[in-house]
Amino acid sequence: LTHLYLDRPLRLVGRCPLDQKAAVLQIVGESGAQKRDMVFALDLAEAGDGGEGIRREWVAQKIYKLINDHMVSGRAETIQEIRNLSTRHNVPLPYGADFPM
Repeated sequence: LTHLYLDRPLRLVGRCPLDQKAAVLQIVGESGAQKRDMVFALDLAEAGDGGEGIRREWVAQKIYKLINDHMVSGRAETIQEIRNLSTRHNVPLPYGADFPM
């Protein structure tokens, strides 16, 4: 997994219920010929609010996921969901003016 993040921080963005106190993250992969399995216990009790930047980054990634979902399913409702997320969280749509309206 040496190529996973190439000497940069591995940053995962997500959300969980406010009263959740712990989480576990498992990363599985290969490094050369060796298989790797890393497990991290996360103490959420002391975690602070990630702030607006984290929220906006999460929304941006959610929008990209929905674009992929739309490409697979062709559901027109997904486009509206993307627009709603963009507007509600003030996150620009990818592809600018080329985004389907």
